[in-house]
Amino acid sequence: MTPHVLVCPCHEPLLRRLAGRKLVLRVTSAQEMADAIRYSQQYNLQLHCFWFTTPAPLAALVLQPEHRDKPLALYVSELGPFPEFIKRLPELRDMNLRVYLPTGSRDNYTNLRILSSLGIASAVVLREPEVDWENLSDLMTYALLGLAPHAPIEPFQFTATHYDCARQTDFSAVYFADPCRYLHVNEQGCVALTPEELEAQNFILEDVQGLDAVEEHEAYIRRLEAWRDFFLAPEGCAYCQGWRVCLGKFRFTADSNPGCKAFFAELIEAAEQYQALQNQQKSLWLP
Repeated sequence: MTPHVLVCPCHEPLLRRLAGRKLVLRVTSAQEMADAIRYSQQYNLQLHCFWFTTPAPLAALVLQPEHRDKPLALYVSELGPFPEFIKRLPELRDMNLRVYLPTGSRDNYTNLRILSSLGIASAVVLREPEVDWENLSDLMTYALLGLAPHAPIEPFQFTATHYDCARQTDFSAVYFADPCRYLHVNEQGCVALTPEELEAQNFILEDVQGLDAVEEHEAYIRRLEAWRDFFLAPEGCAYCQGWRVCLGKFRFTADSNPGCKAFFAELIEAAEQYQALQNQQKSLWLP
């Protein structure tokens, strides 16, 4: 059986075919989440987490008490009214969740810092045309080098934890977009390598029956080796100082919004400082 985690919708005929596999289940409502929990029990599914997307603000999220311990990647557009958010804070702190906020709103850079300072894990969704690299740099510095205790902010924590100067560090797994770890399946059972390729109907398999041999599939192998293509160009992303962690993710907007180059160089430097600080921490003897 493939070691990949499969990202798929809450669609019973599909889940029946995926019995016994490890899944990220995409849901858009509390009712759909309840259905998914029932199906996961019925078909012996291994639940990695729920990918819950809602247009409602975080302050308006309502889950049944028995569902609040479920692992949750929660994509919302904003925090919502601050007084309402604060009322929900004890409940949110008890939940097993990470809150994802997009870069489309400048307020979200501040909101992510607020969430982190209040002990709630979060992630910034980097949408290419909308990224404010200066604000993102400030947020990254706070996330990795801030002195006050705070919850992790992704993809900075992932990058700092996994960074190795001798190899590439791909933070795509934070967004379920690393084909080495995740594969994406639609209701019909077609398989793609990333969420974007699934939406574009760029499939590597036409049916989940071929999943167990996917690592031998030519399209899969070619996709994992695609980073080499950057080095065939006489200039561009491969010659950027931040290449080892960006890996060309912002190649289409690098000319119109060139702040990515400075940001990823700063991220590498911050990751090295973070690791150095971790290594300097003393281990106290235990009685």
